Amino acid sequence: MPQMNKQNKVLKKINWNSGQKTPLGTISNDECYTPLQYIIDELKNYPEEYFIQKNGLSPFDWDLFNDHPEIYGIKIIFDKNGNVDDVLNLTSNDNNKAVLHSDAIIDISYDQEDQKFYINNKEVQGPRCNFIKAVLNFAKFWKPKSWTFSGYNPELKQGIDYRSHDYRDFDVVITNPAFTCIKDFLNTLIECKTNFIILSDFLSRGNPRVGLHLMLDECFLGFNVQFHIPFENWDIKTMKIREKKKIVLVDWITSFKDARISRSNTPFQTGIKYEIYKSDYPIFNDIKMKDGTHPIKLNNYKSLPDDYLGWFVAAVSVLDSIDGQNFEWYGTNFSKWHNDNKEASPFDFDSFPNKKYNQSLLKINGKSLFASIIARRKK
Repeated sequence: MPQMNKQNKVLKKINWNSGQKTPLGTISNDECYTPLQYIIDELKNYPEEYFIQKNGLSPFDWDLFNDHPEIYGIKIIFDKNGNVDDVLNLTSNDNNKAVLHSDAIIDISYDQEDQKFYINNKEVQGPRCNFIKAVLNFAKFWKPKSWTFSGYNPELKQGIDYRSHDYRDFDVVITNPAFTCIKDFLNTLIECKTNFIILSDFLSRGNPRVGLHLMLDECFLGFNVQFHIPFENWDIKTMKIREKKKIVLVDWITSFKDARISRSNTPFQTGIKYEIYKSDYPIFNDIKMKDGTHPIKLNNYKSLPDDYLGWFVAAVSVLDSIDGQNFEWYGTNFSKWHNDNKEASPFDFDSFPNKKYNQSLLKINGKSLFASIIARRKK
């Protein structure tokens, strides 16, 4: 409780709502509006062969078209050249599961030449969903087979629940999931072996719901990480912002290794020599590793000495710079994993009370730390 009160005092000093979920339980914002440019900036880094003749899915967007809140899902069929061949209407049953209609209940069409959508023969000022725009932007290069877009309105309890999809039916998923359900969503994608490029709140790097998957190489940080996007709470009836814009710090995470390979090809070097500046790096005597050493604390996650091969503790931001090929790293608050995998964990459990790894022991000058990363260069 004292730690939570201390955190609340810190949060009150922040002049904007970060929308983050911290390791101590601050609830995250559920939805973020993803600007088209941010989606394009990430997707343009992936080779087209990942998408050729693939069935794609973008769930979580329930406001697909301006002025048409009754449409919760569509499936776009492409021809072999990446042109829109047909647009099918998706509705939901009583269990909020998608139902595909070949005879459209709502007539949706797309004019390839004019690049305009028509609903019931009237031009639509949209689509509002930026993931639809992004897929159409790349369609001529990707030449996908189909792409499904769907969403669920939690306020009205209407639409297509993301859990109702069978993700084995899709080859790749690109979306911005609601952060409160990203654990279940990510577990489903990994279990179904479905490729993905999705957004995650930044602090989940140090949380088991995302960070553990990153540590185990079940997913990877994308090309654009630790950047801000706006949070906008839209009124679906008026299509106006209901609450003031907020800012959320996020990462792209993906099943594709491309960004990690790119980082691996650029060695992380600072020009700092440990023997000269070792007094700038405090030693964590409370943490003992299996090799008998104690990790040092980085004052800045980019200040790792080039000639230091031992263990170090850093903020989760260090994952921007280090990679899984040249470094090994472990989350400090993945307690269940460390306790269940004592042989794989690098910590000396004999030094902990009851021989259990406990995050609360991560202290410096008597102050507990938030989730951190313990890592070292591979020798």
